[in-house]
Amino acid sequence: MVFSPRRLTEPGLAFSPFLVSITLKDPKGEPVRDAEIDWWQADTTGSYSYSTYNLRGKFYTNAEGQIQILTVIPGKYGPAGHLRAGHFHLIIRDKENKWQQLTSQLYVCQANDGAELGSDFLNFVRTPRTINVLQCWSIPSGEEKCMDFPELSSDELETIENVNRWNAMLADVDTSLKVVAGAQTEIHMNAKSGFFSF
Repeated sequence: MVFSPRRLTEPGLAFSPFLVSITLKDPKGEPVRDAEIDWWQADTTGSYSYSTYNLRGKFYTNAEGQIQILTVIPGKYGPAGHLRAGHFHLIIRDKENKWQQLTSQLYVCQANDGAELGSDFLNFVRTPRTINVLQCWSIPSGEEKCMDFPELSSDELETIENVNRWNAMLADVDTSLKVVAGAQTEIHMNAKSGFFSF
């Protein structure tokens, strides 16, 4: 995880917990185990930490190619009229060096609407990456849904179990902290090109 539940109470990290679950697979759909995910992001106000390296870390997938990262919703930032949607940066490297290294971003948009990427100032040099918009879910507090994400379905038993496990850890630190939203995604690695590719 990007930070431990205990660090959620530190100054600058007092934002609502967001749970990201990633499954990493090879081109044949098999899990990529022990892959390194180098992760960094802005906090919910859109600020990056350049001195303390908060909200940064390196994580490794398990035997099923899965990883869970407890973090916060990344905020928008940029010049007025050209804001970048909140996003997570990641670089993925597999341990056995079979697959191409992947450098990418995963976007968190209001109501999961990729149109939010239309104002990104990077659109001057590349096309919007709407395929990288996470389909997020919310656990409403009363009638309020986090960022208008759809409510987590009661059929998502594994995700609900994961949320409950994380909430139990958070409760050991601060009973007011609970996972409010999250997303799960599957990422497929590409084979290396060239004479020695597998």
